[in-house]
Amino acid sequence: MREKTFKNRKYVGKEHLYMGNSLLARSVESRLKNVSYNVRTAKLNLHKRDYHRARQFASKACIIDEYNIEAKYLEGYCHRKLEDFRGAMDVYRQIIDLFPGNAVAYLFLADCLLKVGKKEDAIENLLEAARLDTEGDIRELARDRILSLKESF
Repeated sequence: MREKTFKNRKYVGKEHLYMGNSLLARSVESRLKNVSYNVRTAKLNLHKRDYHRARQFASKACIIDEYNIEAKYLEGYCHRKLEDFRGAMDVYRQIIDLFPGNAVAYLFLADCLLKVGKKEDAIENLLEAARLDTEGDIRELARDRILSLKESF
């Protein structure tokens, strides 16, 4: 390929190779803007109760930044509101894989497991949520749910 050199840029075919880190910085900045835009738009659609569109935007944010926990929680919440509990369980398991000490994800996963009728697995996740919680709010909530489940057996 023929190379052309311009001010601060080197073009090789259709690929742009910027000098220094300016392309990398712009790329990271652009990705962050896209994530925040998608998360913000997902929240706006949640307020409108348009859970399908909210899930689409939350999913886009998760694709751009797989470590964005806010986007993952939004996606899981949308799945739950759409009664797609298996999809929500997948999202909460991804959160647990990425952040194993997250008690809230275990609690939400337990709720989804209860909805699909897996009480034993739900109790295990509630116990894990209670074990991981350091502040006590989730621990109390998990224990109350465990007691109510054991009474229903």
